[in-house]
Amino acid sequence: MEEDAHGNEVGMMKIKGYVEGFWDRVNVVCARSGMSKQEITRRMGVNRKLLYGSDRANISSLYLARFCAVTGADANWILGLKGSKS
Repeated sequence: MEEDAHGNEVGMMKIKGYVEGFWDRVNVVCARSGMSKQEITRRMGVNRKLLYGSDRANISSLYLARFCAVTGADANWILGLKGSKS
């Protein structure tokens, strides 16, 4: 079993749940932005697969920053570090 920085056990299900939660929050931002995912990725200057396809699990901090700049989203909320979007 893996441990986090604080010595707590981190199971694969917990990690999987975190990743799914991350993408759930990205989808909420997309829906609230008034733009399609295609428009968001166009404005980010990236391939649309970033938000649609299998590549989406590999988002970098640079792409997260671009996503937040384009949509006005709070990166801390998307990462699950804050309880609400506002």
